[in-house]
Amino acid sequence: MKLLSTFLLLFSEIIFSTQILNANPQIESNVAQIYKDYGVRILHKYNRDKYFGYKSKLPPANAQGAQISDEEILRLLPIIKEFLAFYPKDVIRKNLKVIYLLRELIVYGKIFGASYGKTGIYIKNEHKRHPYSKEFLLGTMHSEFSSILMNNYHFPSVSWENANHGNFKYIGRGRDMLGRAGNYSQTPELLTKGLICQYAQASVEEDFNMIVYWLFTQPNRLKSLAKKYPIIGIKLKLAIDFYHLVDSRIKF
Repeated sequence: MKLLSTFLLLFSEIIFSTQILNANPQIESNVAQIYKDYGVRILHKYNRDKYFGYKSKLPPANAQGAQISDEEILRLLPIIKEFLAFYPKDVIRKNLKVIYLLRELIVYGKIFGASYGKTGIYIKNEHKRHPYSKEFLLGTMHSEFSSILMNNYHFPSVSWENANHGNFKYIGRGRDMLGRAGNYSQTPELLTKGLICQYAQASVEEDFNMIVYWLFTQPNRLKSLAKKYPIIGIKLKLAIDFYHLVDSRIKF
């Protein structure tokens, strides 16, 4: 028994030492600093059981991911810091606990660009031919986080829907739009309807997400569109007012 205990102890030390040797010190240092500053864990070693809840792993969701490279993790960490720094720290600590980094994200048999859970967001990137730009990644972080805030605070859903034309109906869910060509295309017809892009037709949530994406990545362009297209203007004001409801210190 003593011999077995000694063996197990030595084996555990070997495994622990191997993990330390395999860890990238630059990544681990940045991850530790983010947790110290904001209380947000950055999970970057893919493990399906740690990344997805029990129901998410069952059909029909059948959530799947894949390991992201150290190179992409190091590219994402400064963007994550910029994203987190925008908000008062207590807003982050109250609403966001973890950021999951992945190379791929497949849910309901569809490829997702990002997603969110009750207290976490999923960010992916590993497209060697067409890597996501910093603007896209930053905007995605803000838009996914906006869904968490939308669920945690009183979002003006009725006012948002009332801003649309009387005969306009949302499609229903964001995943129903995935895989369609031109999801992020923008036309005068869409803008007149108060939709910043085709994907915004999915639901109130995705419509809000897209306004948020533009608010954080192309604010001047969005404000220009808001002056030209009245419904865009109403939604922009509703979005900003909502963020001020979350915390009056949030400034745009």
